[in-house]
Amino acid sequence: MKIALTRLDAVALALAMRGGKAHLNRLYDDVPRIYGRRPATSNDAVRDTVESSSSDSKNFDSRKNLFTAPFGLGAGVWALRALDWTIGQVISTSGQFYLAFQVMEAYPSSMSGHSNPLLKLQSANLIEFAQTLLPGLRFWRSAN
Repeated sequence: MKIALTRLDAVALALAMRGGKAHLNRLYDDVPRIYGRRPATSNDAVRDTVESSSSDSKNFDSRKNLFTAPFGLGAGVWALRALDWTIGQVISTSGQFYLAFQVMEAYPSSMSGHSNPLLKLQSANLIEFAQTLLPGLRFWRSAN
């Protein structure tokens, strides 16, 4: 298994950084900072990821229903379907391992004394994590 974030993980984290709701233009800026600049983070790829993970869209692929269009389709604003989701509920397994390694590197004391840092991370609220810890992680800092 490759330890990395998926594009879907990056979109969810980008929305979480914005408090759970953002215009596509913000996602177009933030997703490449999280996932890395590559063809998979083109505007079309980001929009396709959002739409395929939302039952609000005709492009929904029926796998994960993570996003909603709170102002209706065409407004360009997307949101997490639930604001109380944890990392374990949204982020892929490989993404969880990746984030755990990143957090332990950037914030070693945040995981000290915890017998299983991955369990601690999995139970963290997605939005709180993204707004407080994500800006200090190496991949986010190196994108600036």
